[in-house]
Amino acid sequence: MVIEKKALRALNAQNNTVLPWFAETIDRPIAPVMVKSAPCQEIIIEGEDVDLGKFPIPKFSELDGGPYLTAGISISKDPETGIADLGHYRFQAIGKDYFGFMAQPFHRLGKNCNKAKALGMKKFEMALVVGTDPVLAYTCQVQNVPDTTDDWSLAGALRGQPVELVKCRTIDVEVPATAEFVFELEIDFETEVSEGPLGEYTGYMTPASERPIARVKAITHRKDPYFQVLLTGKPVTENHI
Repeated sequence: MVIEKKALRALNAQNNTVLPWFAETIDRPIAPVMVKSAPCQEIIIEGEDVDLGKFPIPKFSELDGGPYLTAGISISKDPETGIADLGHYRFQAIGKDYFGFMAQPFHRLGKNCNKAKALGMKKFEMALVVGTDPVLAYTCQVQNVPDTTDDWSLAGALRGQPVELVKCRTIDVEVPATAEFVFELEIDFETEVSEGPLGEYTGYMTPASERPIARVKAITHRKDPYFQVLLTGKPVTENHI
């Protein structure tokens, strides 16, 4: 199997040894470290100043339901254990200050949401991060691990050093200190919106459906940041490499 060269560079690995290296590395987790100040919070936008229309969130296909944030890394915590999960999920910018999103119930964000609802929570906090160390994006794709896996420690193992985290300003979630953008979100289980359709990585359109909204409580970002997106649609695109 030939691994894409950019992935090997991000992981500092070689193609002929990457599989045994990966199998050994994920068994040596490295816990994250907290910092008090961070580049991702150089600029802070809160309250009425939040406006998703001011950010370059693109519409990829004429049949898409609207503009989509496709390269965002979702960060949520198990409401019972507090264990962090990193994942890739689609977020559609719909209103001035809210997204619609899709998280399947068998994925960890979906499980965390369902646990929160079972606990009687009407709202659930999470963050959406754009522009990070590429190793974090690869950590999102590690599926065959228990739900008790702390993804920050897994990312630390793959990086060979701890991930630096900073506390969000309005929610109880930790995010990468060096991220370009952070969207601090509150999922409202009692308010739904039509999300979709989207030309997905499979090459097919997935239909619209009613989903909870994720309201933006704050946006923080670096000075002179870059905004990352992933071209989605019929293979092969950036989503596949």
